Amino acid sequence: MSIAAVRGVWSEPGAPDATGPQTRDWALVAAVVVVACAETALRSDLTWRIPSLVVALLAAVVLPWRRVQPFAVTATAVGVASGVELAALAGDVEWVGLGTAVFFLLLPYSLGRWAS
Repeated sequence: MSIAAVRGVWSEPGAPDATGPQTRDWALVAAVVVVACAETALRSDLTWRIPSLVVALLAAVVLPWRRVQPFAVTATAVGVASGVELAALAGDVEWVGLGTAVFFLLLPYSLGRWAS
C-alpha cells in the first residue's frame, strides 16, 4: 500500500452531518476513566496493571472525536491495544485487558455510521 493511499484513507472526512465532541461524549470518557481506574485497583489477576489502564484511558480520550474522524479514532485505539498485545507476546506475558474496554465496541459502529 502506498503512502498516498494511506494518507487518503487517513484524511477521509466524516459524514456531512457529523458533530464534534458533545457533553455526552465527555460524560462517557469520565465514566470510562472512573470505571477503568476502579477495575485496575480492584482486579488481582492483572499482570500488567499500568499498560492495561493506559490502553483503556488512551482509547477513551479519543472517543469524543469518533463522529468527525472515525478512522483516526479507531486506528488510534486499536493501535494502542495492538502495541501492548505485541509487547506481551514478545515478552511471553499473559496480558489480560480490562473489561472496561468493552467500549471498543463503539468503534466499528462509528466506522459504519460516521465514515464517508
